Amino acid sequence: MSISQLAKAVYTCLAALLLANTATHAADAFSTENPWMLGDWNGQRTQLQQQGYDFSFGYTGEVATLIDAKNSSDHGTEYADQFAIGAHLDLEKIAGWKDTEAQITVTQRNGRNLSNTAEALNGHLSSVQEVWGRGQTWRLTDFWIKKKFMDQKLDVKVGRFGEGEDFNSFDCDFQNLALCGSQVGNWVGDQWY
Repeated sequence: MSISQLAKAVYTCLAALLLANTATHAADAFSTENPWMLGDWNGQRTQLQQQGYDFSFGYTGEVATLIDAKNSSDHGTEYADQFAIGAHLDLEKIAGWKDTEAQITVTQRNGRNLSNTAEALNGHLSSVQEVWGRGQTWRLTDFWIKKKFMDQKLDVKVGRFGEGEDFNSFDCDFQNLALCGSQVGNWVGDQWY
């Protein structure tokens, strides 16, 4: 499978995601018994997953405020959010490439960061809203292919991906960037950009 064929497969997957979503029955979407929030698209999503195509859609919204009135004459409250849409491709199922997978993820960020607008936070080394960073724009976040060798003991991954996906990973249970994601990327932002 060539790069153009892979790109065409990804485009076809994303188009199928958008078209199939319009055909969902209202009872399937948001069902607690369904593994997907937007339903199974009349069985199409399960079928696509069995064929090696797995889609994702995510949303994160974060509100931050500065409560200390003594240090906040500028009424510090800001909102930032991020949308993410992606496709994970099992290339063993799709093209017969043993132990090979690919990922494409596009994100779009909006809003304002309290760390940049509140005078009391000037000089902070990190962002209080982790979804704000590197500009409020559409970006290609992931575009990689990974092949496993030696009975899956060695992985080779090539493309665009975040350093914290495979190395220096840290749970992201907090909104503040200092406590979320890989620490090297947070404190020394130009190192892995």
